[in-house]
Amino acid sequence: MRAALALVSALAVGAAVAAFAATRPDPTTQARADGCGRDVAALFKKEAPTWVYVGDASSPADGPPPVPQWAAGIADALPVGLSAHPSGIDDPVTHDAFDFLVNVKPDAPSRRA
Repeated sequence: MRAALALVSALAVGAAVAAFAATRPDPTTQARADGCGRDVAALFKKEAPTWVYVGDASSPADGPPPVPQWAAGIADALPVGLSAHPSGIDDPVTHDAFDFLVNVKPDAPSRRA
């Protein structure tokens, strides 16, 4: 009986995780659509942007940037040292400074549906 209950629980959790993941955009696909390339040679030759606006794919190239997006919540991550930290992968050829990352667990009103 316990094995059957554990199996049903595992299947329910798996279905919930799959349903949640299906509602989120794929970060790699979204980044490329917004204009962030993944061609390292082009980055080093400064032929590709090293950052882009979130949601830029839907904005015209000659228009203003997308409106800012805001989130409210708590900076939190595991391990704790990754809650807010400088990027460990920026290189001096394509960056004048390190990017600073903040992992935010958003408050409910800030979450996208």
